[in-house]
Amino acid sequence: MSKMQLFVFAKMSKYSGKKCRLLSMMLLTGFFFFVEIVVGYVTNSMSLVADSFHMLGDIAALVISFLSVKVRYGNQ
Repeated sequence: MSKMQLFVFAKMSKYSGKKCRLLSMMLLTGFFFFVEIVVGYVTNSMSLVADSFHMLGDIAALVISFLSVKVRYGNQ
């Protein structure tokens, strides 16, 4: 592929670069949050439930980071 084709392909994706990385980490952390809270309640494990709520704080931080990057770079 030429540089122009790569440039056009990068512009076609809605989320690229920092936005894509933050969004993928947010989704992955959200998935593990859901798994930990379900398994924690099923097995009656207080440590898993506590860790899942710790991950909820991580998700909140990722959401704030994603919104700040979105505001900073706009719709580029």
